[in-house]
Amino acid sequence: MVGHSIDNGTLQFVKLVGVGTYGEVYKAVNIVTKATYAVKVIARNEERYRRPSQPQQQMEGQWQGQGQGQGQGRDIGDGTYMDARLLSQEISMYTKIPFHPNVIRLERVLHTNEQIFIVMEDCSDGGGDLYENISNSFKSQFRIIGNDDLIRRIFLQLVSAVEHCHAHGVYHRDLKPENILLTHDKLNVKIIDFGLSTDKPWSNEIGCGSAYYMSPECQGGLDGSLSTYTTATNDIWALGVILINLATGRNPWNRAHISDSLFCRFLHDKTALYKAINATPMFAHIIGRVLEVDPSKRCTLSELQALVKSCTKFIADPIPTPTPTPPTPLPLHSQNFCFPGGNTPPIHHQYQYHSSNHAFSPSPLLFAHPEYAIHPNFKNPPPYFDSVFDYHPKYLVEHVLYRPNNPHPPPTTNEFW
Repeated sequence: MVGHSIDNGTLQFVKLVGVGTYGEVYKAVNIVTKATYAVKVIARNEERYRRPSQPQQQMEGQWQGQGQGQGQGRDIGDGTYMDARLLSQEISMYTKIPFHPNVIRLERVLHTNEQIFIVMEDCSDGGGDLYENISNSFKSQFRIIGNDDLIRRIFLQLVSAVEHCHAHGVYHRDLKPENILLTHDKLNVKIIDFGLSTDKPWSNEIGCGSAYYMSPECQGGLDGSLSTYTTATNDIWALGVILINLATGRNPWNRAHISDSLFCRFLHDKTALYKAINATPMFAHIIGRVLEVDPSKRCTLSELQALVKSCTKFIADPIPTPTPTPPTPLPLHSQNFCFPGGNTPPIHHQYQYHSSNHAFSPSPLLFAHPEYAIHPNFKNPPPYFDSVFDYHPKYLVEHVLYRPNNPHPPPTTNEFW
């Protein structure tokens, strides 16, 4: 598509900037005004949008947006192309939202017999998405983690944007760092991708969204008995997980479901998570309010905004520990009980392998890409750690694949934080 033009030749594609589940995104320039736009291109006749027909009664609530956010969408039921309903919903949601500085702006929609073009505000020359910036915090000069003022600024913008959407009857349902863009100065954010959004305050589309950020009720509740959930409180839960991402660079669990050991531990003892991330008392209070399992008791957006405004520090300073006294050397006859070289064996049991985008990590889960998902103070990685991965560098994936010649497979212990 690069070099092609649309809209009577006035809008020219200059660069491919992204590929999504249902289309490609290009940067385009108006050859008259020189204004730039992001254009999402969807082919009308792609076979991947077609799903087998099934009876209407089997369609209810079958939105397979689970795993890592690569939702397969609902079956239309009549064998027609998949994009029509999804696109009309996404476009409809954009048109319901008046201008807000922290929400991506829809400019217009163009059609041909073969393709649909969604022309949006251009943010391709900005500061990248939030996932990328959090992941790079440990190795770049721009650091979100540890910068309380910046965390507060970014998060309050997100709360304002979500509150604006909710006020106009739009519920995102897929809030996550990949769907949040930073401007070029990295001081402001914009929420993007309303492909899974809805205008319904209640939804029966269980499993809609991305696993890390889905609320328990969106997954059927703790006992699996729920068939509906409130979409507003589901968005608030996602914001709570994003706040932990911003403050720690970590995810608290793989999914808020009783099948997840970390989440079960949180249900049993919330303070275990607070201690694991070294949260300040105020931050711990915020986490407890926003990640309240009962959606009727979860804090509102206004309450969340007030709580974050009053939080001056998210992560407590580490308590300095005195230098330990060197141990008394073992007598020679005891050296047989030491590992080669007389060194005690490294402790690895607190490091856990996860079949997701996480690698070995001190609990809770490190958020960073696996090739550098080692705690910054962890100088001597265990022998089974292999720094080379087959890995998609940006988006969350189901599995981290180790090199075939890695002689030390990851541990399978179920110990967490």
